[in-house]
Amino acid sequence: MHCYLPVTIGEFNQKDEHLKKILDTSQTEKIINEISERLWVIVRNESKHEFITSDNPVVKHTHRDRSHHAFELFIPFTPKLGLMILIRSEFQDLLPFENRTAFILKESEGARFYNQLQIVQSTRQVFSKSGDFRLAIKMLSENPILGDLNRQRFEV
Repeated sequence: MHCYLPVTIGEFNQKDEHLKKILDTSQTEKIINEISERLWVIVRNESKHEFITSDNPVVKHTHRDRSHHAFELFIPFTPKLGLMILIRSEFQDLLPFENRTAFILKESEGARFYNQLQIVQSTRQVFSKSGDFRLAIKMLSENPILGDLNRQRFEV
């Protein structure tokens, strides 16, 4: 038995748009195909900084040095392990890492970059295993708009 809640979409709202896409079962096959064609790369974080996560753990980053379609999704699984999901044709240089040992992240700047994405794209909360929230506090003090629950995180 399936139970669906009626959804009304009014003015553009990021949450409404996301909900509309999730409930649109006519797109299921397309989504499955798109996901399966992506390049999935495990990232092992060997830097001194742990990955943090948030209430919106899947973050998006557009690589400006590549084509406008070159975006990546990143999901931290643990403080030392994450997953990059990439458009295969745009990240040929990472093909050797597919279905093999993890891409090793040794520099703290890499972990810091993904943590910044978590902070900027979170809705209300960030989580840290070690309890180290210095980066989040610094970013919030430098950019108070990050505390606005209604701010735009990225383009849908």
